[in-house]
Amino acid sequence: MITAKAFGPNADKPIPVRVGNSEQTITLSHDVTTTTLHFDNPSAASTLVIVPPDPQSTNEGNILGHSPRQLGIGMVEIKVIDAQG
Repeated sequence: MITAKAFGPNADKPIPVRVGNSEQTITLSHDVTTTTLHFDNPSAASTLVIVPPDPQSTNEGNILGHSPRQLGIGMVEIKVIDAQG
């Protein structure tokens, strides 16, 4: 379960989400939403990869004096639930 929102031009664009060799996409808006994805994970991969399509360099939410950072998704929460448990 992914609770997040898109930042800037990433809104309403497909965002790839990968677990092992399996890939699905989510589409986020500028509002926080929760999306549930179901992955088969036969290789027991322990890495979740989310790749925003158009990360933007910004100082939004940054500490004064720090360099701009790349933002594409405003992540609120990720929950990994074992479907067999």
